[in-house]
Amino acid sequence: MTLAQADDSFDPLEPDETLSAREYLRVLWHDKWRIVGLALLLAIVLGIVGVVAVKPRFRTDATITMNPVALASLLDTTGEPRDLQADLADELNVAGDPQIESAVAEQLGFSFDGAVRLTEGSSSSLDFSASADDAAHAQQGVDAMVAAFLVRRIELGVGLLDEEIGPVQDGIAQLQAGRDEASAPLDAVNAQLNDNPTPANRAQLLEQQQNLENQLGETLNEFDAQIGQAQSTIQRLQSVQDSISNGDHSGVGGAETIQTTPGGSRLAAIGFVLGLLLGLMISVGRRSLDRSVRSKAALEHATGHRVVGLIPKVVDWDADEVQNVALQHPTSPPAEAYRTLRTSLHFLTVDQSVHRILFTSATAGEGKTTTVANLAVTLARTGKRVLMVDADLRKPRLHEFFDVAGRPGLSDALLGEPVAAMVQPVEGLDSLFLLPAGAPLPESSEHLESERTTQVLAELDALADLIVIDAPPVLPVADALVLARYADAVLLVAAAGKTLPKEAQRAAELLDQQGAPLVGSVLNSISREMGDGYAFEYGYELEDRDRPGRRAGADATDGGDPPAEDTAIALEGDEAPVT
Repeated sequence: MTLAQADDSFDPLEPDETLSAREYLRVLWHDKWRIVGLALLLAIVLGIVGVVAVKPRFRTDATITMNPVALASLLDTTGEPRDLQADLADELNVAGDPQIESAVAEQLGFSFDGAVRLTEGSSSSLDFSASADDAAHAQQGVDAMVAAFLVRRIELGVGLLDEEIGPVQDGIAQLQAGRDEASAPLDAVNAQLNDNPTPANRAQLLEQQQNLENQLGETLNEFDAQIGQAQSTIQRLQSVQDSISNGDHSGVGGAETIQTTPGGSRLAAIGFVLGLLLGLMISVGRRSLDRSVRSKAALEHATGHRVVGLIPKVVDWDADEVQNVALQHPTSPPAEAYRTLRTSLHFLTVDQSVHRILFTSATAGEGKTTTVANLAVTLARTGKRVLMVDADLRKPRLHEFFDVAGRPGLSDALLGEPVAAMVQPVEGLDSLFLLPAGAPLPESSEHLESERTTQVLAELDALADLIVIDAPPVLPVADALVLARYADAVLLVAAAGKTLPKEAQRAAELLDQQGAPLVGSVLNSISREMGDGYAFEYGYELEDRDRPGRRAGADATDGGDPPAEDTAIALEGDEAPVT
């Protein structure tokens, strides 16, 4: 078995998921008067409300940034991290003291509404605001609140430093007294030496001085060291106290005054804009909220692999009806799309001995079974013996496309039954065969990983030139990942307008992780309103236009594709049935 190789040099472009100008114009033109009427109505109503009922109100905001948040942290020499939120809460309590606001209001001579709150997204700032009926009063109010807070912050900080400095000074006094007491004998000897003693007494005093220095030197040095350390602490605390007094640890951001209650003209403008936006949301909201794959570029970007086939949406199918367009309407545009997919696969595997092609999808309902059924028909019309294998052992549907029995099948073969006898021919195509899925098989992934699967596929290889496998979706179950190991080429099928990019991306990632020969993807159910440059522009109805005496699908018996006819097909509107 030779594995097909994906194009590693393929670098998909970032898809443009915005609505095209054509789509925008279509939506806006259809609803233009409704949108404009709604905008004018809201503008008139809100304008009247702004003139009659709204009283002007102004607010001035200012931000205080503190570094550090708590002045007490300047005294912390442990290096341990502080609780910034607790520190900020303490500062907020100081700033929000009702006495500050009442004192400021009394000083200014007018009332205003003051507020202090934590700055959103910051752990070191407070937001001050003042609201009043006049812009100047709002500005004066916030300035006075900020000034009062900064004064109070400095007072508290200086007082805190005084509390720290006092005990250190007392300690220095105690240390100095202890040193004086310890050095008293030595000081007495030094005093006698300074009194010009006789030579005999001097020698005796010098000897005593030397002995005392030896005895007291270490003690006096320890006193001196402690006193010096305490003096350094006082100097540091006094330096911090000076910086606090100078206001070095807080900064005031630029104050800004705004009118919080809009006037009549402003409300009218707001109403007009809101009306336009509301109309646009109603008109294009459904399309804008659609995050599914809707273009070739989007699918290529999600999977990292080329899109080798684009299949148009067929709208005349009943959602519960199973039809094989390549078999029943061989000259229709969708049938031509499957022939194009066949050609793409031919070029993709021209240098490879590809015998087994596996089709899967990210989730259920994306059209993989429909793709397998129609592609197999087009492949069989080239004269090759094509064998379809329904490996979806949980929800098989492939047999319904050709009106054959669903049992026995692959599940029975995996349990040991002869597989060749279960292969069924497809009526109307001499070179097309089908192995149904068979009865539901518990723990199907375990059976697919068995040696029996290798034997079954080896037996099937001898029965056909090409084996097309319909595997379960990748994300719900592990069966497809197991089956991918037996395939020469794997294609991922996605449904436009249904498959999410993250689903297609995850499915491709899982297949790549398993070493599956993922060679590309197929985009199903595309239509021209999706805005893709590759979308189909047909707009016909499915009709039976078989020539007299010739039934649908009978042209396959000659081993070639049917001639082109004006077989019509609808490609817009409702979804085509997908599996």
